[in-house]
Amino acid sequence: MDEAIGRRVHALMWERRVTNRSMAPHLGMDESGLGRRLRGERGWSAEQVWSAASYLNVPIATIYGGDTVTTPTPGGVGPAGIEPTTSTV
Repeated sequence: MDEAIGRRVHALMWERRVTNRSMAPHLGMDESGLGRRLRGERGWSAEQVWSAASYLNVPIATIYGGDTVTTPTPGGVGPAGIEPTTSTV
């Protein structure tokens, strides 16, 4: 889980052009500590995840991966790969 959180935070940082140097103090750590968390080498506390979401201006669910659920399209057809199975019997 820590590695997945690190990947999401790192991707958000990259999109927003946020550096470790600018973000680390807001999380209460130094640059190298943030780097270790981004690589999944150290665990994320709930407070650090909350602070990262706040700093990056995203819902906390984005960092935990909770916003990846797709909504059904009209007509009940979902994305490829999740078609219902059919029986020939």
